[in-house]
Amino acid sequence: MIRRAIPVVALYLIMAAAVCGLASMAACHDGRRNDTLHAALVTVNGVRDKLVAFDGEHQDQIILRAQRAGKTRAEVKAEIADYRDARAPVEAALVAVYQFIAAAATADDDLSLRAAIRSVGELSEAVTNFIKLMRGGS
Repeated sequence: MIRRAIPVVALYLIMAAAVCGLASMAACHDGRRNDTLHAALVTVNGVRDKLVAFDGEHQDQIILRAQRAGKTRAEVKAEIADYRDARAPVEAALVAVYQFIAAAATADDDLSLRAAIRSVGELSEAVTNFIKLMRGGS
């Protein structure tokens, strides 16, 4: 299940990198600011949707594997808690990117646009680290 979800998330990360490149251009052209923010929002929504789907599937798999292995309820809860701890930086990055995009949409300055684009890059980094962690365990 993990292998299926990871390429899709990677695709969205590539799209996020494209948004970052577009945003660099948009900072120079005020007419493209809204298009850039819209593209960033669509990309981030896509990443979020894929991660939500992966998340539910992955937690179900943790439970099924634990049940097959005869683990106790406490052991299952501990495994899920470990997974959620690993997922926490991605959740924080998603919250931040939405806040920065909203701020950039309401402000009309380069600083807010740069902050929004930087937050997309930080989300990309958080997801990349999460994917590496998922490939290595849990």
